[in-house]
Amino acid sequence: IINKQKTQYDSMSSLRIFADINAVMTMLCSELEIPVPVPTTYTASACCRSDVYILPLYDKTGARSDSADNNATRLDLSVNRRVRLNQGGKSN
Repeated sequence: IINKQKTQYDSMSSLRIFADINAVMTMLCSELEIPVPVPTTYTASACCRSDVYILPLYDKTGARSDSADNNATRLDLSVNRRVRLNQGGKSN
């Protein structure tokens, strides 16, 4: 378990690290010689309000796609807007 605070599962874990998860994963990537991923910052576009976000698209390999913004996902978190969360994966 990696956490800055105690958890209810500490007694069940075989390894307990009291630290920030980002710091631990950065050190682990460095030790394994894996490139540290650059975090994506999600910001409102210039044409939109601060509670509407344009999220980037990713291709099948997980690489960020530079396609046109009209194909990107628009996330509207405005007051009184409905948000539906779906489980990922293939539909039945």
